[in-house]
Amino acid sequence: MEGRRCDRCKENKYDRQRGCVDCPACYNLVQSAANDHRAKLQELERVLSNIASNPTVISDQDFEKKLKDVQRFVEELWNDAKQGAGSMNHMKVWFACLTLLWET
Repeated sequence: MEGRRCDRCKENKYDRQRGCVDCPACYNLVQSAANDHRAKLQELERVLSNIASNPTVISDQDFEKKLKDVQRFVEELWNDAKQGAGSMNHMKVWFACLTLLWET
């Protein structure tokens, strides 16, 4: 049991009346995904904290244009993926374009 009033089961447990029994084994996949998600959130918090405490000024004059180009490509790629219109060859072309934009 956990919570401020010890009134709920711990993760991966359920049914307080029966003493918080283990969830079925298939729930371990959910638990694993939740743990991975928590780790990614902690990493994001660390990165954001680092950015906040050590901001970097970007002096690239073309940064905004490059960013807008990448955003446009990503939006088009996303739309193609949602529509199922993107063949693997088409996706490779988009990836190559994004790579070129990122490197320039």
